[in-house]
Amino acid sequence: MIQTLINENHGHLVLLDVSHPSLETIHSTTASEQFRLNTRLTGAGRGHYTMTLVPDGATCTSSMKV
Repeated sequence: MIQTLINENHGHLVLLDVSHPSLETIHSTTASEQFRLNTRLTGAGRGHYTMTLVPDGATCTSSMKV
């Protein structure tokens, strides 16, 4: 459920034109088949930060691959 909300929210922010190409690269990379993570932009004034939902049991090694 939270994964769906994260993706929907990110989509709304993109439609509002508050994203940035570098943030979209991060979003598409984390959403890829390799990682299957949910990411959205966050922060005031065109984002500059992302938030990624990392599943329980994820290791630092697997997170660093992203």
